[in-house]
Parts: sequence; C-alpha cells; structure tokens
Amino acid sequence: MSVLRSADTLAHLASLIGPLGSEMLESRSATERNLGHPNPDVRAVAIHLLTHKWADDTEVNTICEKALNEDKHPTVRGAALSGLGIHNSGTEDRRIGRILSALIKNESEDTFVREAAYRALFLLSGKEVECESGEDILAALRDIRIPAGVDWELVNSFLLGPDCSGESVPGPP
Repeated sequence: MSVLRSADTLAHLASLIGPLGSEMLESRSATERNLGHPNPDVRAVAIHLLTHKWADDTEVNTICEKALNEDKHPTVRGAALSGLGIHNSGTEDRRIGRILSALIKNESEDTFVREAAYRALFLLSGKEVECESGEDILAALRDIRIPAGVDWELVNSFLLGPDCSGESVPGPP
C-alpha cells in the first residue's frame, strides 16, 4: 500500500481542516462537494482524498487536470500536481509530461506551482534520487529551486519528444 493511501496519512491530511476532514474521510460525495469550498486548504485536502482514497485509477487524471485548469490557487494546483505525479509515477506519459513541462517553463507561473510540477515530472519520468534515506529523498524533492535546480534536459525531453510538434515552449533553457 502506498504511504499516501495509508489510513494514518489520510487521517492526518483530513485533520488539517477539522470536522470537514472527518466528513470527507467518510463520504466521497462530501469530498466531491468540497472541491468547490471557498477555503483553498479544504479544496487541496479534497483533491488528495479523492485521488488517494475515493477515485478509481481511471478518474485520477481527470480530477487532477480539472483542478489544475480551473482552480487558480497555488495550494490547490500543487495538490493536483502531486496527484498527477504520484498516480503516473514511472509511466513517462508524454501528454502529462508536456503539461508538467509547460508549467515548469512558464516563468509567469507561481514558483510553488512550478516546483510542484517539477516534482511531478520527476516522478512521472521514473528518475531515481540517489540518497541514503527516505528523509534525504524527501529533502531533495522539497528543496528544488527553479531554475538552478532543474534538469532542463528532462523538462525539454517531454516537449521535444517523438510525438510532439518539435517546437519548444518558451522559458529557461
């Protein structure tokens, strides 16, 4: 079982938003209803719970992409990107990779969102982080700095791959 799907992790996420979190742990409909909550923290937890508890695999990309496209709050968009990265980990999905790479290269995008997109792309690509412990891996992924800490070759590989137009998206290298 994925660490993110463990009951303890889900309960911790739900506890961050109080009684609404408990309600969402018990009901998919309550979770879906809270995707439109005025508090972005509630919306972010709803995305995490939908993608890691309630949704089946065929729904995860749709839920995350809808939130990414429709919600402008960085916390919510970061939750959606996390869901995309974890759900598609190691798949090297070209379509998702292009979405993530375009966000990373978009200098007008919020830095938090660009960093979340890079973490998701890193997971999607199946790249390994060479670290001694799980804590080192988390620190390495948490401490990404754009543009200096980005593997631009990896980012561009999803924009210039065999099923892409061959045109680069503007942005850093």
